[in-house]
Amino acid sequence: MHGESLLSTWLHRIVVNSSLMQLRREKRRAEDSIVDLDTWKTAQALGLTATAVKVRRHRARQALKTLLEREAGAETFGIAAAMEEIAECVSA
Repeated sequence: MHGESLLSTWLHRIVVNSSLMQLRREKRRAEDSIVDLDTWKTAQALGLTATAVKVRRHRARQALKTLLEREAGAETFGIAAAMEEIAECVSA
């Protein structure tokens, strides 16, 4: 009997996993809605299109990633230089 489970145990696990997957999907949708709303509000505030805001956000993330990778071995990340480079990318 070692290694054998009751059918009810299997069914319980399937229901739990399905419920968790559904909750994750709903959370992702809610987060996406918030990002879209923030993008729209930012675009309005800056007088840009939502697409332009998304592009600038992407460029800023890429610039930050590059800076952090470059400074990975250092004790500090040079936050001032990183912020300047990000500002340049965003204003481009």
